Amino acid sequence: MPIESTSDMPDIARLRRFALSIGLVLFFYSIAGVKLKTSADIRLLGFTFEVLRPNLLPVVLILTSAYAAARYWYYGMVVSSSPHQTRKEMLAGTIPTRTLLELSGNTGISVGQIHLLLKRFYPRMDFNSDVLSQAASQLRLALPPIKFWTKLLNGLENLDYTAPVWINALAIAAYFTLLVLNCAGGAK
Repeated sequence: MPIESTSDMPDIARLRRFALSIGLVLFFYSIAGVKLKTSADIRLLGFTFEVLRPNLLPVVLILTSAYAAARYWYYGMVVSSSPHQTRKEMLAGTIPTRTLLELSGNTGISVGQIHLLLKRFYPRMDFNSDVLSQAASQLRLALPPIKFWTKLLNGLENLDYTAPVWINALAIAAYFTLLVLNCAGGAK
């Protein structure tokens, strides 16, 4: 089913939180060396559950981690505009109307909207009114040279935005690395 409007999209913030949470749980599960007893009891909402196959927990965590990362990557980075993609479009001189739609709900382009868009994606930079009015009238951006601190902040935002993907990849890699190391250590 194709996505036809932003109302058809899942909530990116919720996808992000879930992917980060499951990635961190798997990562700490792996490095802490958690092992459940043959039969473990879990209390949840006042009920006691007996886990008969605790050896399936890592498999469930890995599959959930991979699914959460893939889902966030698809909806947060492919279908919607990531900050990096938006900046790339702006550096190429185009006004990212998809991002305007996601931020404000419409694609009408005014000087105020362009100013807010530039301030959002290029913090710590000042834009003169000539750049803004030219962008609004010609639908083209001519950005001044980007300052070092702005590039640094942009890089940190890109790292943060992609964290649900790389944290889950790191967690899965840590699990399998420790599994191989434990198997190799146990074989001696």
